[in-house]
Amino acid sequence: TFFTAVFGIIYFQMDRSQTSLQDRTGILFFQAMNTAFGSTIGTSTVIPVQLKVVNRERAAKLYEILPFYAAAFCVSLPLEL
Repeated sequence: TFFTAVFGIIYFQMDRSQTSLQDRTGILFFQAMNTAFGSTIGTSTVIPVQLKVVNRERAAKLYEILPFYAAAFCVSLPLEL
């Protein structure tokens, strides 16, 4: 990704001191959080659109909320990986 290239260029020739080890740990933490929240934001933009349909169908007593979200999770999981 973009951040991987930028951090690779910035931290390419780091020494092996305690400070550089902390810097490397910070980079790994940032990339892990960026990856986790990047996929979460993509999912959270779909929820308001689906919420209208879910509320209408729940009002008609078609199904409960847990089966809907379990099915939505299973469908979106391959797209997020």
